[in-house]
Amino acid sequence: MQAKKEQVRREIEAAALHVFFEQGYPQARIGDIAARCGISTGNVYTYFGSKKQLFETVIPPSLVEHLNELLVQAIRRYNERGADSRYMENPESVPEESAATLMEYRKQIVILLEKSEGTIYAGHKEKLIDLMVDTKWPYTQSSYERYAVNEEENRLLLHIVCTSLVDLFLDLLKRELSDASRLALYKALHVYRLHGVNGLND
Repeated sequence: MQAKKEQVRREIEAAALHVFFEQGYPQARIGDIAARCGISTGNVYTYFGSKKQLFETVIPPSLVEHLNELLVQAIRRYNERGADSRYMENPESVPEESAATLMEYRKQIVILLEKSEGTIYAGHKEKLIDLMVDTKWPYTQSSYERYAVNEEENRLLLHIVCTSLVDLFLDLLKRELSDASRLALYKALHVYRLHGVNGLND
């Protein structure tokens, strides 16, 4: 009996993840989640007291903290390795943990950043971008050879670049692709991030 209950709970969570991904939290209904896993709406409430509780089970704070920490580590690793490292030259050097995490939690990431209005994670995309800027800022130069910006403009530029990167990877995560295609495109975007459009022509 306990095993059956755990199976039903997992099915509800899987259905909820799909519905939140497709519709977003504000539009998602418990009835839609129940229909997807073939049970009554009342039965969903037997396991989860509210849509809010179900949402926070599917996307727990521990997962959000884990994703944030992986991002901070990736930014620090990239900046500390230096421009002459193999990380800059070889798309196969994309950290496996980062790629695997994006593949495994792609729906949760999209929901978190774009479809979480009305939850504790509303506005998280901007918070994530601010985290990226704050993490990158200590490694930022005060002057550049090809252009001139003051400190305020430099930070704004960094914010624009980080926003662009988040949107690039969100676009990839939102698309229905095979795992192999998604990983190949992730590596291509890694090349683009490091070397720009010209890097894609090599």
